[in-house]
Amino acid sequence: MLMTPDPGYLGTEEILKHLDTLASLLGESSLPSEDTACNRRNWNLLAAEMTIRDKLPRPFIKDWLELPLSTRLSSGGLQPPLSESARIPRPTSGHQLWAQYKYSVMARSNALYRRIGPDLASEKLDFEALRELLESTRRQPPELGGLRNAVYHMWGYVKSASQLKPDETPLPVLFREIQSLAVRHHSQYLLHSTALGEFAYWCWRLDPDNGALPSTHSTDTAC
Repeated sequence: MLMTPDPGYLGTEEILKHLDTLASLLGESSLPSEDTACNRRNWNLLAAEMTIRDKLPRPFIKDWLELPLSTRLSSGGLQPPLSESARIPRPTSGHQLWAQYKYSVMARSNALYRRIGPDLASEKLDFEALRELLESTRRQPPELGGLRNAVYHMWGYVKSASQLKPDETPLPVLFREIQSLAVRHHSQYLLHSTALGEFAYWCWRLDPDNGALPSTHSTDTAC
């Protein structure tokens, strides 16, 4: 089973290599169902990251049989400055790492979100323990209410540059606007957030009828 860190920490070419590997793995019908589910999840999260970097989005997939051969590795014109290297810098402190994961945690657990800051301040969490906690939390599927709350918090950074009204806009469309405006206006805090990539998948996953990206509803388990 291919496991990756949050794709925001990967360069674009590395993401494309992961997608190529996953396309091969997902084409093997002999894979155990748990491995298939995790590889499908990893494909979808890598594809979500590419919605920021590439004008031609990869499809999110319901299962490996739905993976179109013609769209596995096609590139549709990469958008600078995010195409040449990782979008998120490698963190050098626990506070920087926490800032990068904040919205991903907020979408999944408000209680944990409120706890981590004080724990960092009181040095109850060292860097490695924090990294493991954040990554294990990110691997859990969010619920729609928590996701919407986190997206609305992100919206606050870019809303002055948009005419959209969040209460009247489907969540996937609103999130795509956040991505576009973050890139256009070089909003570093959002650009360095794990949520700016992964939420593209979860907004589609939890609101599949109103999404701006192609594909159908899928079933997820944590992996």
